[in-house]
Amino acid sequence: MVPSLVIIVASFSLVHCVSRCFPTLTSHWLTFHPITRTGALSLITLAGLGWAIASIGIALVFKRRLLRPLNGMIASVRSGEHLAPTGLKEFDILGSAVNDSLTRERLSQERLQTCLGNAPVILYAMDRFGVFTLSEGKGLAALGLAPGQVVGKSALEVYRDYPLIVAGVERALAGETFCTENAVGSKVFETWYSPLKDERGAFAGSIGVAVDVSERKAAEAERELLGEQLLQSQKMESVGRLAGGVAHDFNNLLTPIIGYAELLQLDRPGERAHERLDQILKAASRAKDLVQQLLSFSRKQVLEFKTIDLNRVVGDFTGILGQTIRESVDLRVQLCDTPCPLHGDQHQLEQVIMNLAVNAQDAIEGHGIIAIETRHVELDEKFAELNHGIVPGPHLALVFSDSGCGMDRETQAHIFEPFFTTKGLGKGTGLGLATVFGIVRQHGGIVTVQSQPERGSTFTCYFPEAGSLPVQERLASLEQALPEVKRRCILLVEDNTMVRTLVQELLTRRGFQVLVADEPTQALWLSKGVSLDLLVTDVIMPNMTGPELHAALKKSHPALKVLYMSGYTREAIPHPDGLEDDFPLIQKPFAISNFARRVEALLN
Repeated sequence: MVPSLVIIVASFSLVHCVSRCFPTLTSHWLTFHPITRTGALSLITLAGLGWAIASIGIALVFKRRLLRPLNGMIASVRSGEHLAPTGLKEFDILGSAVNDSLTRERLSQERLQTCLGNAPVILYAMDRFGVFTLSEGKGLAALGLAPGQVVGKSALEVYRDYPLIVAGVERALAGETFCTENAVGSKVFETWYSPLKDERGAFAGSIGVAVDVSERKAAEAERELLGEQLLQSQKMESVGRLAGGVAHDFNNLLTPIIGYAELLQLDRPGERAHERLDQILKAASRAKDLVQQLLSFSRKQVLEFKTIDLNRVVGDFTGILGQTIRESVDLRVQLCDTPCPLHGDQHQLEQVIMNLAVNAQDAIEGHGIIAIETRHVELDEKFAELNHGIVPGPHLALVFSDSGCGMDRETQAHIFEPFFTTKGLGKGTGLGLATVFGIVRQHGGIVTVQSQPERGSTFTCYFPEAGSLPVQERLASLEQALPEVKRRCILLVEDNTMVRTLVQELLTRRGFQVLVADEPTQALWLSKGVSLDLLVTDVIMPNMTGPELHAALKKSHPALKVLYMSGYTREAIPHPDGLEDDFPLIQKPFAISNFARRVEALLN
């Protein structure tokens, strides 16, 4: 017998009850639609729409002639398509509710897809074999990929050229939860991996997200570089202050050594004694040069600044370099086509050139090349931020390149430190590059280095560009003959006993009347009621500086001239009115002949 009724929706309890109580009815008059037995989508959809009748055991019973529209409805629900009107009130009410549900679901999926497509990340999923099942997100553009492009492909195959990524995928397929950074080309991604479980809790793959952190890593690297440069700058400043202090004390010791040796030579000793004095002066001269290098590094030596052409300095010094550099090294010089005006000390710049050339030669074994170049450059704000002490604007670049052994980063971090050297014992003082660093910094510039092991090195000195070259350079020489001077009264103020005694003897032997004080307060007392022609004083003293003492003495001696003695640079001398180019300063240690000429020049 053909059943005349079809039970569309029923709970399991109803089916059980009907089958047990009315077995004949069940087998001959009723049939259960397949959806009741399979628990497919229609049951879930109807229950979700509020059809509570399914859960309490009440069935909707329809005539068999309604099976065709019912099957169409089920097919539409399964495919996600909207239900077409049937003309039957009961079905159209149900169809309208189903259509609303499908519309909401579609809108939800569209919003989800919009979020995934525009999120600046990469969302991915892999099955337990490492095959991509999901690949979405705007971050894929950084890899040159489109959403879904790698779906169906093995992650181990797609990233086979990136061992770190392959290792991460293998860890993820082992069920680990972790985060790591991966570099793909110039991009750096922070990637999270998390295991994906199925409905039974079994491992089914891995899911996660990757974020492009390239800009953040670049910013972190820049901050780290700035921190390292600041630390290096602070370290160099500290070492410079230490070197300057030590050099100043050495100068006070060398001044009487050199001075008394010269005075003994003036006494015309015997030949053997004269030779010994020569040896003393030679040793003192080498010690003086060593101290000058320390002062150069600490930027505390006295410089004679004037506007010069860097091209001319390099070009004129090339001849000396040709005699210094060994023949197996090819020296190549390329000067800028236009003048390179620089406000600096020519002698100190020549020392920079010599030290860089010798350093380049020592880095070359056998045959090689040293290239020297000058050029105009414009330094921007970013360069100034990365290089402490540089002001943006037009600069001159003095570039030294060599084909030598090069240096690693660890060596580069120490090359400008005093006494640091990679040469063997007795083959270098470690002051060459430290001197270069100090001189360039004292000229308002900076030294940079680029080097790799076995690829040579390039040192670049940047100097602020001066406005223009002078029409003509004034030549001055202390070797000019000076006329005899009248007997004058000189006030000598020096807190170092040996220097004070030497200068007093020197001035007395030259015929001057000398008043001697070991500190400023005593000098002020000695000056009362006395006609003074010249003040010879140290710069840094207890209670009062040399300029302050001169200012106090000028109240009672308006025409009083002064000669300062110091081993420091002009910038280190405190002076309320500022310092001019003709500021009277002689650097310790000095030859007694030079000192005498400076005194006589001031008094004449």
